[in-house]
Amino acid sequence: MVAQRVVTSLAGHAFRAFRHVRWPALSRTLPSRPCTVLDVGCGTERWFTTRIAQAGYQVTGVDVQDGVLLPQLPYDSEAFDLVVCLEVLEHTTDPVRSLQELYRVAKRRLLVTVPREPWFTMWRLGWWVPDHLWALTPTGCQRLLGPAQVTAVGLGRYWQLVWDKSSRASSQPSASVEIR
Repeated sequence: MVAQRVVTSLAGHAFRAFRHVRWPALSRTLPSRPCTVLDVGCGTERWFTTRIAQAGYQVTGVDVQDGVLLPQLPYDSEAFDLVVCLEVLEHTTDPVRSLQELYRVAKRRLLVTVPREPWFTMWRLGWWVPDHLWALTPTGCQRLLGPAQVTAVGLGRYWQLVWDKSSRASSQPSASVEIR
């Protein structure tokens, strides 16, 4: 039990340190002009929310409570130019519904990052994070929402997926998904 707490604490410190390494990859996905942004799962530190607001974007941050992304976010469809969800879906009880809901409120672009397994766990010396309920893959996410720009970021620890809705004829996601 003590070993688990030590590893969890060290992982938290590593996560906070990696944010600065990952900022360049995240910032390249931002629209060139300031717009409205929803940061889902911003946490109490609101690191990304604060950073992007400082860059001139109008940002709203909401957090996920007890692994549950609201069945329906309290926003209209296509309410935000950009919706961002960083390392949250693997903690939700229904990642398929959560991903569909994120897509619904995104007007122009959806940015999602998820741990890149098995590399993420290997970086943690084989220690699986107990509150990671799912291992989501880019293939599974794309089967649900369609083609995305996929990049390995954070020294290969995370998958970054970007859906650009403005370049699509239809913004309707498909209904099936594969999650491992």
